[in-house]
Amino acid sequence: MGICKAALKRMMMKLLLIGLLSVLSFSSLAAEKKLIFVSSEFAGISERNEAGDLTGLGVDIIRKIAQDLEIEIDIQLYPFNRMMSLMKEQKVDAAFGIYKKPDRETYMDYIPVSFFNDTYLFYTTRANQLNWDGEMASFPKDKAFCWVRGWSYFNKLYQIKSEILFHEHPSLEGCVTLLMANRFDLIAGPIRDIVPLIEKHGIEDKVKLLAKDYGLEGNYIAFPKGHMPELQQGVEQSLVRILKSDWYRIKLHQYGLKAGQVHL
Repeated sequence: MGICKAALKRMMMKLLLIGLLSVLSFSSLAAEKKLIFVSSEFAGISERNEAGDLTGLGVDIIRKIAQDLEIEIDIQLYPFNRMMSLMKEQKVDAAFGIYKKPDRETYMDYIPVSFFNDTYLFYTTRANQLNWDGEMASFPKDKAFCWVRGWSYFNKLYQIKSEILFHEHPSLEGCVTLLMANRFDLIAGPIRDIVPLIEKHGIEDKVKLLAKDYGLEGNYIAFPKGHMPELQQGVEQSLVRILKSDWYRIKLHQYGLKAGQVHL
């Protein structure tokens, strides 16, 4: 009986030591340097305001995670393609506000839970005779579509990219301008992005909605493949707590993003 108690005591001490070492490993690793989390200019998610300050739901969530895990995170914004290159080359610690795609999963580990869901709207001009029922099977492949460089949109559109007539442009705002100049037949963007642009340019009465609520793409946090697994686990646990909180719902309201709420 004494031997059993002694063995049990040793086993408990070993488990306690393993747990302690795991915590210390995570804490010391995170404390070694300020972690770098990157994103791009995504409306309502990660952008700079007129004063040049970083703002957006994703920015606030990353800051909340840093506070929760007691780590330092430096948030940096890059052009989309540069951000993805930094992830491929493992020169940063994580990225946020990105969609999950099979080709990207070869070099990134995604946190399993998204923090916001995007749906898309398609527009043409009222002067354009284009009609479309909104079904991807009948997408007007012979009409000029303005594709924002680096964007993957949603899966069903992404899958037929090579089959449609498209030209790339650096920004959705540029696509809006070129649509009004009759350089393109149709454009598309997430609700959080395209609606404010249409209002900004005062063209609500000059554009025609072709299809709405199309696609459902989650905005994720991702790490370079195999990078800092303990931190990945900590970030996931923190994010789940955030998504269940009143703080998250308040932030959605603050940024006008209630339609994309993630429900757990």
